[in-house]
Amino acid sequence: MSKNALFNLINARKQFAHFAMPDNVHLLERTHKSGTPYFLFELPLKEQLVIGGYRLTNHHLSVYSDAVGKIDYKSQYHYTAYFEKEGIEYRLHVFFDSRDYFFSHPHFAEIKSENEFVTVNCQEHDAAFTLLADTATRELVEKLRAFQAMVIKSLEALYEELEARILVLSENIHLNKKAYIEAIKRQKEVLNQIVLYSNHPGPVFRKMSWLNMTLANVMTIDAPSAASKEEATSSDKAERVERKSRSAKKGTGYQATHFKQHAVQKSALAEDVAKHKVAPKESFAAAIQQLKLRTDAYQSMTDEKLITQIEELYLDVLGLEWTLESRHNYEVTLKDLTNLRVLEDRVKQLGIGLLQRALIREHYEQAAQLNSFHSMLPETIVLLALQNFKAELLDFLLKHKIMPINFKGFVIAHKEYPSLVDYCFKNSTKEVPALKCLNILVKHGVSLLDIESSSGLPYAAVLLLKPGHPLREVLEQNAGLTINNPLFYKQLNQVLRLVLDKSTCAPELKSQVAELILSNQHKIELLKHHIHSTEPMSVPSYLEETLGEQMIRQLLDDPQIRFYKQSIERKVAQLIRRLPRAQHKAIAGFTKVDFELISNSLNRIENLAEVPSFEEIKKDVVRQQILILEFVELRDEAIDKEELLSFVIQLKRKLTRDEKKLLARLNMILSRMGEIEKLLLNREHDPIQAIKDKVSASLSEISNENSDLKQIISGLIKESSSSSSDAPRPEIGLAFGMFYNMFETASSDTTANTSGEEPDMTNICRIS
Repeated sequence: MSKNALFNLINARKQFAHFAMPDNVHLLERTHKSGTPYFLFELPLKEQLVIGGYRLTNHHLSVYSDAVGKIDYKSQYHYTAYFEKEGIEYRLHVFFDSRDYFFSHPHFAEIKSENEFVTVNCQEHDAAFTLLADTATRELVEKLRAFQAMVIKSLEALYEELEARILVLSENIHLNKKAYIEAIKRQKEVLNQIVLYSNHPGPVFRKMSWLNMTLANVMTIDAPSAASKEEATSSDKAERVERKSRSAKKGTGYQATHFKQHAVQKSALAEDVAKHKVAPKESFAAAIQQLKLRTDAYQSMTDEKLITQIEELYLDVLGLEWTLESRHNYEVTLKDLTNLRVLEDRVKQLGIGLLQRALIREHYEQAAQLNSFHSMLPETIVLLALQNFKAELLDFLLKHKIMPINFKGFVIAHKEYPSLVDYCFKNSTKEVPALKCLNILVKHGVSLLDIESSSGLPYAAVLLLKPGHPLREVLEQNAGLTINNPLFYKQLNQVLRLVLDKSTCAPELKSQVAELILSNQHKIELLKHHIHSTEPMSVPSYLEETLGEQMIRQLLDDPQIRFYKQSIERKVAQLIRRLPRAQHKAIAGFTKVDFELISNSLNRIENLAEVPSFEEIKKDVVRQQILILEFVELRDEAIDKEELLSFVIQLKRKLTRDEKKLLARLNMILSRMGEIEKLLLNREHDPIQAIKDKVSASLSEISNENSDLKQIISGLIKESSSSSSDAPRPEIGLAFGMFYNMFETASSDTTANTSGEEPDMTNICRIS
């Protein structure tokens, strides 16, 4: 999500209609002591409220423009409350994410001074604190989310209008080129606005990528003149190729979308010196057709076989798009781009359908293999699991984070349910197996301390007061988390006291609640003296996950990163077979991204200004994966060139024109490899320092030897072009053995240590 999507929305409220706030809520603009602006919503105190002897004095909701603490990178807004007890003031923070779920324990602290806070361990009050935060902010947040949905919907409608206009203009792009380009640019502006206000801009970035590719392609098209229409087709093609070449040199054409400064050099590197010509551009339509034929074949496959093939097909289709975004050797038309989008959608639907069938048939091991399609499942799969009380399906959806633990506000059979637990309670009978579903939810960390609307009591209290309740057994099945844990009773009592303090609490209900509080207190004493329970309760994983762990999990699940990871592994496997065994470990280490190290580095960052967003981290990882892939491909090609050149040198004669081209080609390969090494080794602006010093030193050694070999090759070229007929010096041939030994040298350097430990060849990729 955008780090400050909600802030951006509130900040732009005057540009849109229908922005409204609940009664007695006041909006203020504030600036944090760090200089970060934020919005503060003052919330009303409807009644006196006390939690554990702490009396609520005032509270508000804050929405910051950017993070002022590490937790803010997972939070979109937070609730703040101030309490007083025995003349001492305390502060409570409860953090919520973009889905309005709290994702950490409440932060409760004693206020020593304006800038000094001492954390107070009040875990027994956690449930009451989160209940307070939710009820106090619910109406305001609902209005903000409704406003957000309205703004995004209006922008999406504008985008669709422009899309319809582009469809008409595309019927004659030559004639409508100017209007077509303006419409695309306007679409990009609309998408940029959506990104500002959207909690989930991932699909928007995909659209932006398509627009950039389309725009770059259209920019190379010129309206044909009357004279040019009469010329031969071959002449037209030659002119278009020339125009593309000029466009690439300017850095504006589609061919120069990734490393523009190397566009000219790369076109030279594409020269096949052995064949004395530039390799012709491949047909993008042919590449799409090959994937289309594979998709056609997969349509008739059995599900068992398709499960093993569909992931690779999907990544290959996406890989074709990502190749266009970086570097490629294709001639591309607008029709090709349209066909690629159609093919992507087709493969996506094929994968989603396969995953749904696997889940419905309860083939969960097979469904787990379809990782790329997990996030694409519609919400209806959750509703299906609930309606049919599929406990194992719920377990799968929660385990693989397909549905959130706090999934709420859904409709089944025209009835709205505020939570998963509420659905189980309202549909629980002895004949309906809701117990298994609730048991799964509790094991995954769903709380039973939320309020049940009809009784006004926490769900756990309902079960304790009704021993014959159909769901009562869930307490026994999870005794370690509930009835055998003192903290469960302590937290329940704090929530029950909130119920007692409500002015709307009926007298008969007050009597029941008071008796239950006494009963719970008695059980706490019994557990304290007779049962050695482990307090506190185990924390749900979603509350323990650090910022680094969250981001790395997203990176590992990202299809683009997985595509390049698999591509690198395939290329390295091919390259290793051509290298001496001593070089295998070094090249394998060079091509490995250590995600765990990245996670640890993110968690260690103290300067919040240096923490990158997920999109920034992903962009850097992909950029470096592309560099590594290029390095491996160049190394593979260099082996062929070295073998040919070694034979030429042994002849001890003046080089021919073709052999000079061979030298020039190898020289360019080494130059580019040296550039890649520098890009990967550059530590400037490297906040999380994801490169080990000894690996850095090894690559520096490789870079130095590359430079030495480059100088020798340059000297050989110069010598061969002189008028002298002397043969090249025999010792020059020794230089080519040097390049073969580069990775071996790097490997020996990294393994040479006094401790005798295994070499650490990981994490050559860094996040800059």
